[in-house]
Amino acid sequence: NSPSRALRERAEAIDEKSAAKSDENIESLSSESAREMLHELRVHQIELELQNEELRRRQAELEVLQDRYFSLYEFAPVGYCSMSAKGLILKANLAATTMLGVARVKLVGERISRFIRREDQDVFYKNRKLLLDSGEPQTFELRMVRHDSTPFWAHLEANQIPSADGSPELHFVLIDITERKAAEARLVIANTELVFQNEEKGKRAADLVIAYEELARRTEALRQSDQSLREAQMIGGVGSFDIDVLKDRWTGTDQLEAIYGIDANYARDFKAWTRLVHPDDRRALIAYCLDFSDAKSDFDRVFRIIRANDGAVRWIHGVGKVLCDASGKAQRIVGTAQDITARREAEDEVRK
Repeated sequence: NSPSRALRERAEAIDEKSAAKSDENIESLSSESAREMLHELRVHQIELELQNEELRRRQAELEVLQDRYFSLYEFAPVGYCSMSAKGLILKANLAATTMLGVARVKLVGERISRFIRREDQDVFYKNRKLLLDSGEPQTFELRMVRHDSTPFWAHLEANQIPSADGSPELHFVLIDITERKAAEARLVIANTELVFQNEEKGKRAADLVIAYEELARRTEALRQSDQSLREAQMIGGVGSFDIDVLKDRWTGTDQLEAIYGIDANYARDFKAWTRLVHPDDRRALIAYCLDFSDAKSDFDRVFRIIRANDGAVRWIHGVGKVLCDASGKAQRIVGTAQDITARREAEDEVRK
């Protein structure tokens, strides 16, 4: 092949330069075959020396690469851990041994399951099985325990490569995320306490604070429920409103703004809202709302509005809840407003 041919050509060139020094020895040989044999031996010797020189050069390069790999692996800020398909630890770097609190000599040969919380064993086994079956890298989080039983949260990234004997070898990156999890938990608790202060002042805080894992599940369910509610309100022509009686402010959802034909720049005080009410219904509706200064009942009223953007007259059915303070004085009115124009027109047709 080409490398071997090039090596031989280099050897023959070197031999020609050194042949003059030993011509007298070659001339003294009794036959041409002996001279060729000596030539071949010298060329082969030079080939071996060149190969040895190349091997030494490559060995030096490998040693440099090995030193770099050792520094990157051993002193990495995250834990690296290699283990067998059965979960036996084969190798670990300094960060991994520190994270698990076990000396390297004692860590090798241990089962990784020894350092995983019992409640999260299934998480590890499931992802390990997926890794072995599919060969695809896996990323997951679970709770672990150090040698002294101190718990911590870990983020794991796993992949597999074949070992020297062909059996699968699993490589794991371990990152301690205890502080991140604690920060998330504190944020959830803070949000829960804020909701408690604003919406449930009359209840005990202990009744509202729930475990972090349960709250995460319920948050996702609430998000999906809120999305479904928005979609249902959009289809049914229903918008939500919140009138703050004390601050003379009202807010509404996007659906409510669409019903009233207003945009984000429209004034949000009570007077601006009443200007949208049809003149024939305005006085009665204002009187109805002012009666809630000492409210004892809920808000339920049908009235007409004149849309701000196109001047169209629409029939509205407002249904809400009056929120009072301890003395019984109304503070807020929250509820929904539905565009029932089509229904009223249909009822008028039936009556006619």
